[in-house]
Amino acid sequence: MPEPLKPRASRNGRHFADLGERGANYVQTALVNEVIVKMNHVVQGSEIIVGFGPNGTGKSVAFTKAAARLADQYGLELISLQASALRQTHMVTEVVAGALGVEVERPAWRMAWRVQVALTQQRVLLHIDEGSYVSRETLGLLRDWHSDADAEWALAMSGNELFERRLLDSQPELLDRTERVVRTALLAEGESIAFAAGLHERFGETDEALLTQAHQDCTKGSLRRWAQLLKACLDTDPRGTKGFSQKTMLIATGMVSR
Repeated sequence: MPEPLKPRASRNGRHFADLGERGANYVQTALVNEVIVKMNHVVQGSEIIVGFGPNGTGKSVAFTKAAARLADQYGLELISLQASALRQTHMVTEVVAGALGVEVERPAWRMAWRVQVALTQQRVLLHIDEGSYVSRETLGLLRDWHSDADAEWALAMSGNELFERRLLDSQPELLDRTERVVRTALLAEGESIAFAAGLHERFGETDEALLTQAHQDCTKGSLRRWAQLLKACLDTDPRGTKGFSQKTMLIATGMVSR
């Protein structure tokens, strides 16, 4: 029998984790609390929660924190999937099967059916990050699994605008059954600067004019980009600054020199 695939942790939010506990915990506490409240309702009723919003607005961090806390609180089996690493439906089925102790077998439809049965016998929270990578076929599979009247599992998914459009176009029934929705947005200029100032003393000690320039030219109100910019300020390893524009590095250099 083939070996089951192993779930892979999400890459989103890694920049916050790189900044240590303070940086990770600062990521929009209000958003984390909102997701916990809404996901708590979903978990108790074996229902569905989705998060929509632009990349870098805290969805992954908030959903990951909420899922971990509630799974521990209610004794749930937490299965967290990074959709970008599992783009084919059979891969999703194999990972969930392995987590539930279901034997990996062929044909794929038989394994999918066994997973559906297992989901009626165990209390599970399935958390899927990077929803834009979830295929229409996989969304259909999730719909079928969750439509079982005896289902004992809750589903939490988050993704950007592409994910929302795909749900609307291909699986409106799944969206109709969604009990809770969380929406995030890029921070406006004032909010963005306040977030940066509270994220780390490096930004807290930086002139507001320079933070404004960073918001306008680099981060555009993205929490993730602020974390990346801070890493560029603190990390002398050039590998840590890969992908930044020359303008961004000039701003980071200006912050470091102050």
